[in-house]
Amino acid sequence: MANPTKRVTRAAAILVVSLSAIPVHAALPPWTVEATPIELALEAKGRLVAARKLGVRLNPKAFRGSLVVAEVLVEGGPVEAGEVLLTFETAEIEEALERARIELEEATLRLDLVREEQQVAEEASLTRVERTRLAAERAAKALEVRTEIERDRQFRGAQLRIQGNEDSLTNQQQELDQLEQMYAGTSLASETKDIVLERSRRAITRAKESLALARIDHELFLSIEQPDRDRDVEDRARWSAEELRHLEVSQRLDAIRRRLALAESQRKVADLADRVEDLESDLEAMTLLAPATGLLTTIAVGPGDTINPRQSIAEVMDASSFAVETTIGAQDLGWLASGAAVSVTLPAVPGIEGRGSVTRLSRIGTADGRGAAFPMRVEVPASDPRMLIGLEAMVAASTRTDPVVAVPKEALREDGDRRFVMVLLDGRETEREVVPGRRGTTMIEILSGLEPGDRVVLPEPESKGLAIEKSP
Repeated sequence: MANPTKRVTRAAAILVVSLSAIPVHAALPPWTVEATPIELALEAKGRLVAARKLGVRLNPKAFRGSLVVAEVLVEGGPVEAGEVLLTFETAEIEEALERARIELEEATLRLDLVREEQQVAEEASLTRVERTRLAAERAAKALEVRTEIERDRQFRGAQLRIQGNEDSLTNQQQELDQLEQMYAGTSLASETKDIVLERSRRAITRAKESLALARIDHELFLSIEQPDRDRDVEDRARWSAEELRHLEVSQRLDAIRRRLALAESQRKVADLADRVEDLESDLEAMTLLAPATGLLTTIAVGPGDTINPRQSIAEVMDASSFAVETTIGAQDLGWLASGAAVSVTLPAVPGIEGRGSVTRLSRIGTADGRGAAFPMRVEVPASDPRMLIGLEAMVAASTRTDPVVAVPKEALREDGDRRFVMVLLDGRETEREVVPGRRGTTMIEILSGLEPGDRVVLPEPESKGLAIEKSP
């Protein structure tokens, strides 16, 4: 007969196994939509780099020739600010300095020559202006005398000459009349009488001709000589005034040219003096110094190698502060800004948590799957000697938004490009498409599709079977 105890145990085991195959559902109550703040969090991965990298280069002020390495003192590794890294040969810069000194001496002599020539030119210009001004004053005075005195005097003189000729003719005629009357009743010899009368008649003829010529001369004087004389005096006064005006303008222009020439010579002397001073400074600084305390990358040149001035031959990484170069998504651009405080941790070195700040946040993204990645740079002080360049770093930040319409993240469902939630209406579950916004740590913002008071059905948690330990 079978043992009853064993039958009960076997039946209980069968019951437990059967129960383990039945899903157990813990129904969740509907979520009532309301405006609530959501927590936004950022977690980005990057690597520690030096926040500041300084190029190791010689920066001569004036020397442009090639630099020949004389000796390399430090090839790489830790360096102190101002430490001598390498030296250069100086023969070429010494030659450049000697040429600059010769050019400076020549330019100084030319400047003295320009000053002497300009002094002579200025004195000669003043003399020309004075002489021209006196000539213009004389011409103006001559015009004044011509207008007020000489013209009337010449005109009156011409009238008097005509009047004298007319009076002379009248006198000759009167004298002939008197001779004819006188000789009419005399017994003088006929030849003597004829001689006297004929002589008087010839004098009258000459007087008439002289009067006629005098009248012609007077007409010529009035029509030609006097106007020409007036124009000559007026032109001389006008030309003298214009010459004086032009000379004064020319003098001002020449003075400007002289000042420009002097300034150019002075500037050349000053430039050459600066070049000599800079080359002297370059000659004294033919050594390459570490620009800061930090880690020096390898110097890949040796004695006898030639480099160009200002050519960077290595870098010093300033270890006093670090930076993390990483990227963030488009959603994080909405709340993270340049200057924001972030935390920095190093997965390889537990226990280190630095406080940094965003120093650069680009608004130009690059393709990253279906979205875009935007470069971000975070700077963090060197707070622990275990912080080393190249270590992986995690950047984290968080913020709390103003109240927004939101639902738990698990309430949002996706079907291809559709985004929807299940809402409870009149006791029945109904799909409703929504437009999601920012995704928080537990909640997601709903931009449209839901209103406060709506009841959203949350998906049931994943079902699990009952664990059964079999009896032996």
